[in-house]
Amino acid sequence: MAKTYPESFPIMSTHLGEAKVFLAFQKHLNDEWSVYANVRFHQPSIHGLSDIETDFIVTHPIHGILVLEVKGGINIRFEPNTQTWHSTNLDMQSFMIKNPFEQVRKNKYALLNVLKSTKLKQFSDHEVNNRLRLSYGVIFPDSSMITGTLPVEARKELVLFSHHLNEDISKHLIKLMKQFNTDEPCDLNALGCSALHEKLAPVCEIRRSLKNWIVDEGQSIVTLTQQQFTLLNIIQMISKASIYGCAGSGKTLLAIEKARLESLKGKKVLFVCFNTLLGQQLEKAFIDDPNVEAHCFHTIVQKHYNIHDEGVLFDDEALMDIVMNQSHPMYDGLIMDEAQDFSEERMLMIHSFLKENAFTYYFWDDHQNINLNQTAIPTCETQLMLTRNFRNTQKIFKSIKKHVDKVIELSGDGPIGRDFEVCEPYPVGDDERMLKMVENKIHDLIYREGLEPKDIAVLSFKGKNKSALGNLKTSIKLILFEDRTSEDAIKVDTVRRFKGLEANVVIVVEMDDEKAMNDEKHFNDMCYVAFSRAVHHCIVIPTVGIKVKV
Repeated sequence: MAKTYPESFPIMSTHLGEAKVFLAFQKHLNDEWSVYANVRFHQPSIHGLSDIETDFIVTHPIHGILVLEVKGGINIRFEPNTQTWHSTNLDMQSFMIKNPFEQVRKNKYALLNVLKSTKLKQFSDHEVNNRLRLSYGVIFPDSSMITGTLPVEARKELVLFSHHLNEDISKHLIKLMKQFNTDEPCDLNALGCSALHEKLAPVCEIRRSLKNWIVDEGQSIVTLTQQQFTLLNIIQMISKASIYGCAGSGKTLLAIEKARLESLKGKKVLFVCFNTLLGQQLEKAFIDDPNVEAHCFHTIVQKHYNIHDEGVLFDDEALMDIVMNQSHPMYDGLIMDEAQDFSEERMLMIHSFLKENAFTYYFWDDHQNINLNQTAIPTCETQLMLTRNFRNTQKIFKSIKKHVDKVIELSGDGPIGRDFEVCEPYPVGDDERMLKMVENKIHDLIYREGLEPKDIAVLSFKGKNKSALGNLKTSIKLILFEDRTSEDAIKVDTVRRFKGLEANVVIVVEMDDEKAMNDEKHFNDMCYVAFSRAVHHCIVIPTVGIKVKV
């Protein structure tokens, strides 16, 4: 059966003649033929674009291209006095019609101009005219003979009748095609048919870019939910509280707001987290507030005790000897984000910065303890929970929940979003393949989806020294495993270092980290943190053998 575009005739009830021809083509032509029905295109003219419409274009890679005009009616006649054509319908009503031969001839040359703008443009007009068979004809599907003499512009050899539709119609179509060329083979026929197919039956999708999705969704993601405002009111008169919050529940935003409220009261506030990159963002948030000192643990200790030896700075025992023997209480209160990452020693050191009866608020999520520290959050009489995620889309939140083992009813309030994009896995150890996949994804996100570099983060389960992402090369500026971010660069880092931050789109790779692979809970926690960094869209590029729960 012929390949028809569309598969079924779209206007069967009102265009009976064309429908009859369409069904005949479907029935009698084999799959070497392509039939394009009710074709419309444009042709430039001195007045702009003019509309071209032809009933059928039929193609065959060997025999060429045929433009066909169909005129239904039980009686078609030509009036020489007025040089007009008329048709009579089944109700015996007569009406004037367009000259079918003039129509189809003009359509042929209009189509030729279209073809010359395709991959045939590499050939001269002379080559196209002589090496491509482009013909035309007229079909009268309700008539069977000619009485009298056709006008000079029309020839019987260019006409098919009703009985031709019920025979081996391919034979008649080939005969029509050969009216305008010799029997010499036309070696551009196949290329012409292919070029025409790309024009008449293209794969086309008019879609919104990911950038548009992000802009629209961003308008529906609020900064603080009613639940958080309520919680702020609750802890207003409480000096010590432990506050659990699921990923995306706004723990950090709530902590920032609480620090500002205490600062307005004239209190000196120490706001500390664990991750360096998050600490930098907190420092910027309070750059103009002299009452709040905000940064990560190691930066604050380094600053206060002027420690330049990293061997000491990252050795908890050595650091304890310095801090605990030289402590100078100076803060009226403590707000701690990422409290699950603080060991007992670090907790003691931070508390040594506090005045007696200082207020303390601990914000934490044990599923984000991917640094595998021994959590030492002090016991608090007041324990509160943030269970509503509003930062991520609901599709991302649904995937995050699959990696939570708590018996807690969590809910998502974000926009619906899109499904996770899980790519074909690459072989373990094939870093070259992985890097190429990441490069291609970045290219698509920037040049196809309209994103900016700052919208994207590439995160690895592996540590900096084991990751192959240091060899990533793209035309886009990258920041590779550095303690900084930039508006004009893509952040490439580890999941552990990026914890506490977010990006509109996150690409997750190198999931075959040894620690994660050997501990199911740790692997789930890594997925939980990595996936929840993506606000709007998450792309996972797994290694072979890893099953991703999304």
